[in-house]
Amino acid sequence: MRFGRRGAELSGAETSHEPALLAPPSSNMVPSVLVTVFCCAPVGLFAILFAAFSLSAAGAGDYEDAARFSGLAGSLCWWALALGFVQALVLGPFLLEMLG
Repeated sequence: MRFGRRGAELSGAETSHEPALLAPPSSNMVPSVLVTVFCCAPVGLFAILFAAFSLSAAGAGDYEDAARFSGLAGSLCWWALALGFVQALVLGPFLLEMLG
């Protein structure tokens, strides 16, 4: 006989050890590809790599690692976006001068 927190007897359904169904986290693959093409390719390639790791971990049912890799991919997307913006600010005037 098993008892819960307040001393009430638990039924068999409440003591089962079945895992809860969780939704896999977003892999951030689309933003990773976009920042690779339009902003900063070196950082974006690593974002794609970690997004692929996230998809692979989610496919294997390891949602904890999938969330960790997805977070890394998302962070790298933000870094790539920021570096692309800085790159545009630094190189933009030179490119405009060369074209004009």
